Amino acid sequence: MSCGFLVLGVYLFLGIPIAKAKMAFEDFKEQYQISEAQLLDRHGNRVDEVRLDFRERRLEWTKLDEIAPDLLKMLLYAEDRNFYKHAGVDWTALLSAGIKNLFLDKTRGASTVTMQLASFIEPRLK
Repeated sequence: MSCGFLVLGVYLFLGIPIAKAKMAFEDFKEQYQISEAQLLDRHGNRVDEVRLDFRERRLEWTKLDEIAPDLLKMLLYAEDRNFYKHAGVDWTALLSAGIKNLFLDKTRGASTVTMQLASFIEPRLK
């Protein structure tokens, strides 16, 4: 499932129109800038690379179909083990985290990949 479909699903779940969801993703992608600048020679060959933004590192945009399937599986396993079993919110993990956070000093979150993506694109969801 692509990230675009996940975002649209979250927006629909929250009652936000599809046009707004699509626009938010397109705006995000259009405004995305890598944190490095490349110095090229007159033939277009890279000579050096300089970091412009030290607050965070943003590399070149990578299309989903260019990412190794095993890497995606590992990412989902690490971030959202039940990704294919829920519709965007893992209610079991949310309840478990809530109970543990009440009684333990060390807190944990329960946001899914879908929830993280939605809050990244639409900050008012945080």
